[in-house]
Amino acid sequence: MDTAIIAINISEMTIYIIVLGGSVQNGKPGIQLTSRLNRCLKIYKKLKKGKHPTKIILSGKGGHANSDIRGEADIMFDYLKDRKVPD
Repeated sequence: MDTAIIAINISEMTIYIIVLGGSVQNGKPGIQLTSRLNRCLKIYKKLKKGKHPTKIILSGKGGHANSDIRGEADIMFDYLKDRKVPD
């Protein structure tokens, strides 16, 4: 499922795109996660043209502070950053 969740903070008029994690393989998003991230990119590009700030929230498991294992959210962040989504 490549659905993205969109939430709006009425008091700030900020739009949030929430992307749920998924499987990663060899440090890269899996097929389903890639689909979610691409859907997020499409939505983000449409919304950033508007007048309200748009932020992306990445959700995922894994990663440990004292380990070389990277979590889903870190891998998702890199994927979006490589596609010119600002930090």
